[in-house]
Amino acid sequence: MMDRLADQLIEIENRAARRDREARRRAFALPAGRVRDVVRFFAFTYGDAMPDDDAGREDFFILAHHVARLNGDPARNVESYARQW
Repeated sequence: MMDRLADQLIEIENRAARRDREARRRAFALPAGRVRDVVRFFAFTYGDAMPDDDAGREDFFILAHHVARLNGDPARNVESYARQW
């Protein structure tokens, strides 16, 4: 009886761990895909660099919101993309 209960508890813990891993993986897949799409759009629109005007700053603001959600340090990620664009 106790062995069966222990096995059930272990299975519940394993399912919860798998669910948490899946949720983390899905949570970071969306921002990465969105950043890729936004970068692709800006490269098509602006070429190699965004203009230093209101439109360029507003567009980079949109990109920065998505870049901040990527894995790693948000400030460093945004700075990296700012240097790139």
